[in-house]
Amino acid sequence: MVSNYSKLRLSEYSSGRQFVSFYISNKRYRFSNGYALGSNLKPNLYDGEKRHKEALDLLALFKKHLDMGWNPSIIISNPSLIDSLKAYSPPLELSPDYQTELIRSRDKIVKYISNQQWKGLKIERLDKYHITKYLERTTNNHSGFNHEKARVSSILGSLLDDLDLPNPCRNIKPKKVKPTLHKPFRDVNSLLEDIKAFNENLFLCCLFTYGCLLRPHQEIRNLKWGDFSEDMKHISLSGKRNKSGRNRIVPLNPYILQYLKKGLDTDNIFTG
Repeated sequence: MVSNYSKLRLSEYSSGRQFVSFYISNKRYRFSNGYALGSNLKPNLYDGEKRHKEALDLLALFKKHLDMGWNPSIIISNPSLIDSLKAYSPPLELSPDYQTELIRSRDKIVKYISNQQWKGLKIERLDKYHITKYLERTTNNHSGFNHEKARVSSILGSLLDDLDLPNPCRNIKPKKVKPTLHKPFRDVNSLLEDIKAFNENLFLCCLFTYGCLLRPHQEIRNLKWGDFSEDMKHISLSGKRNKSGRNRIVPLNPYILQYLKKGLDTDNIFTG
């Protein structure tokens, strides 16, 4: 038995994620993994040649099942939101830190849904109301609301795109964050001396923040001696290790050198 399918092809989203698409009875189906066929194939966990090779394997797998008469309509129409979320894994091309954030948000949503009356909600029934309620119940301020919304949108986007369903996060307006006026310190040297007496690592972090304009939470905290040039004049960070996603090369302020004692390239500058 052969399914009456057409236009089976391998395609790519603007984000670079690859998926298999085809038509049955004028309805389009899209799959970015092999779960519907009982397979663990997930091409978008990889990048480059590995991703494309896995995607071609996925395409061949769908062709084989379609030629044998497999029809996705029953599987597609009834996935639950919570099961879809549990199956989600962030793409490997994202920075390790952002992958961790997405996994944390995924687990947070799953836990929240498990305690709600809409635990059995089907993914096609998900709307703006559900997401807004989740965000309002699990965030403490406008900034947290906006950041969590961005993470949830990323997670749901990868799930809903495969089902050709709209992402309800796009209809949720971001909360307006009131700017805070930060006045400059009058005696920076005295402040830095107080910080140094309290904690030398925190002091060093301040020097990199204000002397090299690096971000403290990820860029500075994860610095290794191998990130410094041989002449100790520059710091180089790959796109995977900074917020912008671009490679960064910043000059090392000469003032900071007196507080540095270079170690092994693989050692963290704070922990050794």
